[in-house]
Amino acid sequence: MVKLMIAIRVDSNKYIGLGHVMRCLSIVEILKENNNILFIVCDSECEEIIKNRGFNCIKLSTSYDDLENELNEIKEIIYRYKISK
Repeated sequence: MVKLMIAIRVDSNKYIGLGHVMRCLSIVEILKENNNILFIVCDSECEEIIKNRGFNCIKLSTSYDDLENELNEIKEIIYRYKISK
């Protein structure tokens, strides 16, 4: 079986959703057995939480509320890591 590289784009900080990050972590616990998981974030706070749970994480150089400017960086990550989902 070929493992897929799955990326999860999520953020959490003092303004937005820790619950969202925690739900994503719960979902990938099931997916990690047959797939490679990579989280993509903008905030150091959630980066630490994700890495402490044992998952790979890339921190973007943009702000969580500047989605348009992160597109090129995300495209580069998709190509570099051969993300399939």
